Amino acid sequence: MTASRAFSLRKRFAHLAMSAAAASLLSACATGDAGTTASTATAPNGSSRAITGVSVMTPQGLKPVGNVGEAPAEAAAATAGAAPGAASEGLAQADPNDPVAQAVVLAGKAQANPDDIEAQIAFSVALRRLGSGNSAVTALKPALVRAPDHAGLLAEYGKALVAAGRAKDALPFLSRAAQMQQPDWEMLSAEGVAYDQLGRHEEARARYEAALKLAPGEVSVLNNLGLTLALAGDLDGAQRYLSEAAANPAASARVRQNLALVLGLKGDLTAAERVSREDLSPAQARNNVQYYEQFTASTAPKPITTTPTP
Repeated sequence: MTASRAFSLRKRFAHLAMSAAAASLLSACATGDAGTTASTATAPNGSSRAITGVSVMTPQGLKPVGNVGEAPAEAAAATAGAAPGAASEGLAQADPNDPVAQAVVLAGKAQANPDDIEAQIAFSVALRRLGSGNSAVTALKPALVRAPDHAGLLAEYGKALVAAGRAKDALPFLSRAAQMQQPDWEMLSAEGVAYDQLGRHEEARARYEAALKLAPGEVSVLNNLGLTLALAGDLDGAQRYLSEAAANPAASARVRQNLALVLGLKGDLTAAERVSREDLSPAQARNNVQYYEQFTASTAPKPITTTPTP
């Protein structure tokens, strides 16, 4: 890829992030975690188009843009102020496959045991998985006052700040936690997301690569590494890591849609549509591919015309 095309990609991705489309290639954080979503993009010709299934990078991997909002997480957070008995009664009934129900139970545990730092951490993790970094940050503040030197708490608070889009605030907490304990792959990945949010993509790449050494084949890290490479203009590298991630049985629809996005931006529209159709309807897949087609056409090198010398 030429330097001018890489610059064009970065410029256009920045534009798309502001219009909440193709934001999977940027490190802004979004809310919710419920299947594919539709976001509105401004196409290269100035028209609007909905792009389905695009995602963003978070410490837990990819999150969709613009779906259910923070309502489930807010409901879980509100439960922390309810009577402990209500959550206790729900403990045995909570569906382990229902993240909202689990968050409600953990909210009750955290409220009933304010000195139990592990319970506070578990509740924060549940809130982040629901897509609410802001609620997770708020939930952890009292625990941070009680245990300011708890390495695990510092690490989780840093991850919550990253999930809330506060990368600059997060890095000191993640760094301090790493000094107090051996960083795990999740902490390294969270640092990578923070650096991506700050536009420091080389540092982000180094963190993702370090995370992969600790957790080879981890889908979320492969995705994040692929996306930061795409943002840097290395679409071939991005395709390599996203293809590996998408081939994993644990890969979500959003992983595959990010691969489709990179394929589309490379101009391989047939492959992009094929991958898109694994999770989207034919109409949705075609809609996405039409946008990629407009994008690649608008960034294609213009032919050079010369005037013959008489």
